[in-house]
Amino acid sequence: MGIRKAKISRQHELQLMEQERNQAELENAFLRSQINPHLLFNTLQFIQYQVERGSAKAVQAVQLLGEIMHYSLKATAQNNAVPLQEELFYIEQYVTLIRLRNDNRQFFELTINQDEAAAGLKLPSGILINFIENIFKHGDLSIQEDPATAHIEIHGPKLSMQVRNLKRTEPVYRTTGTGMANVTKRLDLLYPNRYTLRSSVKNNHYHLYFEIELNYEN
Repeated sequence: MGIRKAKISRQHELQLMEQERNQAELENAFLRSQINPHLLFNTLQFIQYQVERGSAKAVQAVQLLGEIMHYSLKATAQNNAVPLQEELFYIEQYVTLIRLRNDNRQFFELTINQDEAAAGLKLPSGILINFIENIFKHGDLSIQEDPATAHIEIHGPKLSMQVRNLKRTEPVYRTTGTGMANVTKRLDLLYPNRYTLRSSVKNNHYHLYFEIELNYEN
């Protein structure tokens, strides 16, 4: 009888663990779906404006958007993580699109340094791009002597990112304020106690530091 009770208790425990895992996966998928539409909404606003003006920029913007959305759909189909190199390319395409929109009148410096060991790394999709999006949403990039900066450093499995930008008085787009909260929730689900994310405001400048140890592809 004791063995039977222990077996039933173990089965119940496994069922609870499975339920918790499924709940975490569903919550992660929901949070990811909340983050991705920000990029689509903001880009469509720009394309609509260019179409109304009859500008050729609309064609280039649609092409960039197509590449970005292709990646986004591919990333969503994968299990929480995507190749790091694809995420970095995604960021570069996004920055190109924003610069196209603003005729390169915004001052923003993106630098990416990585060693050979970075090849094959995977990370949660949409995490890094969220930090980049926030620069353009909330940062003042109009001063050449005080550009916004985003620096990504990858050495082996360790990735760090530093962001600095002058704060804007009014954001470019109306936002719900859930972006960073969702990023934190996703990281807590996928990398509990395995990442560092902190931000501060000093002299009207926003500073963000992010660090995480990534996994290699199987």
